[in-house]
Amino acid sequence: WEGHQFPFVIGPGTMDRLNAHLLNRQGDRFMVDHDPKNLERSTRDVLTRAIAREVEEGRGGPEGGVYFSLRHLPRNLIADFSRWAVKPNLKPDWQYQGLDFSAVIERLMDGEALEVGNAAHFFCGGVQVDADCRTAVAGLFSAGEVIGGTHGANRLSGNACSEILVTGEVAGDRAARDAAAGPAPEPGVSSVRECMERYAGLFTTAGDARPEEVLAGLRQVAGGQLEVLRGRESLEEARAEIDRRQGEKMCLDDDRRVYNLQWLNAVQVSCGLEVAGTIARCALRRTESRGVHNRREAAGEDPEQLGSYRVRLDSSRKWSVDYVPVSEGNEP
Repeated sequence: WEGHQFPFVIGPGTMDRLNAHLLNRQGDRFMVDHDPKNLERSTRDVLTRAIAREVEEGRGGPEGGVYFSLRHLPRNLIADFSRWAVKPNLKPDWQYQGLDFSAVIERLMDGEALEVGNAAHFFCGGVQVDADCRTAVAGLFSAGEVIGGTHGANRLSGNACSEILVTGEVAGDRAARDAAAGPAPEPGVSSVRECMERYAGLFTTAGDARPEEVLAGLRQVAGGQLEVLRGRESLEEARAEIDRRQGEKMCLDDDRRVYNLQWLNAVQVSCGLEVAGTIARCALRRTESRGVHNRREAAGEDPEQLGSYRVRLDSSRKWSVDYVPVSEGNEP
């Protein structure tokens, strides 16, 4: 939710933002029920769950969100905000990172409430690495948000850049030393050939699923069944739909091998389906609520699940999920 509509107006847990109110369709300031002490300055996970709960229980707006209001603030206070806040990104004329928010702010100063909603912001899972950021693939390193386990079950605001800098330095240093010590490992010829054949085969597939259609279906599943509040039934539906989509044969209308965005979309969609499948399978296995993972069937944490769920895809492209306790470390 943070950072997608009004990143300079409201942010979880911060004191350099305007004191905005979030309202449901009845006009109630619903954060009173979810975090009466911090209200809209609560952490992003609490805000996200509260917004999702209001919408799910029928108190959201017509677009599936909640209402964002600055009506309680004096007009000149809002107008002066851009002169001192969030520098240097926010300009006095309400330009923020190349976007013009002046018309939006004018509507808010006129007392209008704008509908906002949750959006994907950070991925707490990822590729398993060791202390040197090595993956299980010889010669391949990962760093930043793509790796898993850095933040545990949740992330403190502002730690994403720290993760990039720390793991990036570790991975780069280790990769450079390995490169200086000897030649890089050669990729398996069969694996490279299999990959090339799979993606080149999209031009000759007899299927009738277009990449853009599969992508639209994937987005619907990710924004629906894999949303903030998860239940066993909806997760089962998500896994079944993802499996069905993975079984579809995509085909391309454009046969160019150069600057073919449809081909690129097809490759990205196939990867996206695997990531979504990973999320669905792990979410089903984790029957507790912990961090940013929230199961409707369980409000609290289960001490027996203090660990990670690891998903592997074997050479025949079959999934396996196993549980790794925290005490066993994080070796790939």
